[in-house]
Amino acid sequence: MQLVDITSNRSSALLTVCYQHIKVTLLSNLDSEEQPRVLIEIVFQHIKDYFREKDVNEFGISNVSNEPCLLLCFHITMFALLFSNQAFAAFSLTSSERLFCLRIPLEQKQLLIPLCTGEITDAQRNIILQHHNFSVFQKNYASKYMPDTQAAYRGLKPQTALMRAASEMSRTIDSRRPRKLSLVQQVEIDRYSNVRLLRRRPKSLLQTFRDQKRSIASTTTRKALLTKVKERYKKKQPMINIQRQLKGLPMAKQEALQTAEYVFEKRVHVIDALFTFATSSTEEECQRRITAINALIALCKKQESQGFRRRKADTEFKKKRTSVSPPPNLSETLPVECKATQCIFCLRNEDLSAPDRLKTFASRDDLKKHFRRKHLRHHSDGQPIACPHFRCDVILNGAMHLQNHVEVMHKTRT
Repeated sequence: MQLVDITSNRSSALLTVCYQHIKVTLLSNLDSEEQPRVLIEIVFQHIKDYFREKDVNEFGISNVSNEPCLLLCFHITMFALLFSNQAFAAFSLTSSERLFCLRIPLEQKQLLIPLCTGEITDAQRNIILQHHNFSVFQKNYASKYMPDTQAAYRGLKPQTALMRAASEMSRTIDSRRPRKLSLVQQVEIDRYSNVRLLRRRPKSLLQTFRDQKRSIASTTTRKALLTKVKERYKKKQPMINIQRQLKGLPMAKQEALQTAEYVFEKRVHVIDALFTFATSSTEEECQRRITAINALIALCKKQESQGFRRRKADTEFKKKRTSVSPPPNLSETLPVECKATQCIFCLRNEDLSAPDRLKTFASRDDLKKHFRRKHLRHHSDGQPIACPHFRCDVILNGAMHLQNHVEVMHKTRT
């Protein structure tokens, strides 16, 4: 519900969010040099799938300083889920206490924490809602990074400076990132037989060697190896930085750390932790958030160990609803020509109730959307499809052929 309020995305986009779509980052605090700010970035896919797939959206959700109500804080809920599922790639990052102890390394503007696996302008509003106004600017020039929509929704002061720093390309600058191959890597390149052969050619082939140098370097030698080294550094270096900080070691060393386990007993701690007043001290605010996250972690573990017990009233209502079953001869009494806005797939589905099978949609567009999203999406292009009507055994060549057939033979406009 918090993501629905902040992002205004559809259920199809929210239900497909995985850990690979979430990025947690520490950014420099513009108000205080001690405690960095935590930024959670989420990439939403499958925003709209009618006629064509829409572009993805990326939202940055920052933590609010001196949060007046932790119940509305998205960070508290997200970190509780991440810690309870042990979703952080750094195996020693097992509690919120250790999270708030992390600092950004020198000469860097951010610390990426890997996981396992201002005012809103018209152009940004169109990107969020996937409208087609200002299409040229929206498609080619408007930034796909969303502003502080959390502040706009809750009526708070936008954190413009922080969100601008989050969208800058310079935040990923790392002076320690490899820019050239080491001596050992250069020796490894010299092992290729084609490189040694080209170096032994006489001077008369020097021009040919210069022409082929670019293709050789881009395929099997220096450029390919340098790309692998950079990718390996990008994946491993953030975890190395986290491990060294938690161990209390300088950035030049790395050691394995032991994990710590935190056990909590009472579920009422969640209510006591979420409904607390904001504090003016940075240390007290961090401790307030740590307590809330730890209480939610305990609640998550307790919910997983117990099964869900349906209430008696819900069970009786479900029995009454399912007691209305279609008559045995409903399939035999269906006419060959159906109503113009009836779904021919739902008519054949005997698992549905009689009203659901005989349902008529309000308009042809509603039927087309239902037909595409619920039924045609399960059939690939060109795949043979049998006509779902009981009195028709025709095999059709793909979705387009099926739509033409049901409109001509069964009078259903899809």
